[in-house]
Amino acid sequence: MHVVMIDEDRSIHYEGRSYHSLSGVARTITGMCWSGPAFFGLTRKVAA
Repeated sequence: MHVVMIDEDRSIHYEGRSYHSLSGVARTITGMCWSGPAFFGLTRKVAA
């Protein structure tokens, strides 16, 4: 399990480090380039 904290001022923290985006956290976890919102399941599905 991975725990990412996002403060009220939108600063992102993971394992004691600060990140500019969820994509940076996803890259740290996987070692690959990912869309952070997609990796964490935060994307919306658009109705057709």
